[in-house]
Amino acid sequence: QGEHTIELQSTQLKSGMECGWWLCQHTTTQIATLEKQVNMEVAAIRALRSRRRHNPTATKGKPADDEESQASAADGESDSESTADTDLAKAMQVIHRRTLEGFITWCNYVSSATLGSLCRKGLDMDALRDMSAQVMENATRPPDRLFVEALVLRVMESVG
Repeated sequence: QGEHTIELQSTQLKSGMECGWWLCQHTTTQIATLEKQVNMEVAAIRALRSRRRHNPTATKGKPADDEESQASAADGESDSESTADTDLAKAMQVIHRRTLEGFITWCNYVSSATLGSLCRKGLDMDALRDMSAQVMENATRPPDRLFVEALVLRVMESVG
């Protein structure tokens, strides 16, 4: 924990140094993008809290979207308990789910495919369902772990 390594090998790049440079560039870019998304989600959580505090009737009767319901979950807390850490944790949970939503969809699709389907070959369907559930139910996992998981997927997508 805390020591994460990504290795890139290529038949098209001339050396390991060049692979390392490309990987570093992709990783740096994805970290910056992910941090911006998390910061914007923190701002959205705080804006929703402020809106409810100043105009509690404005959101009554309206169906809450997923992010708004996440922010609303904290409403049982007093303002003093709504710290930057809890806002960051909630924001990271939302960004993690958004980033891995394609993976969740794939897990659910494969685990529900018919027995003869080629996409099921060699895969444990219960493990796929468990992985999908872990992404959706990520509130008990530390925000830094969620950040790294989202980052690894983003870097793989960026490099690939």
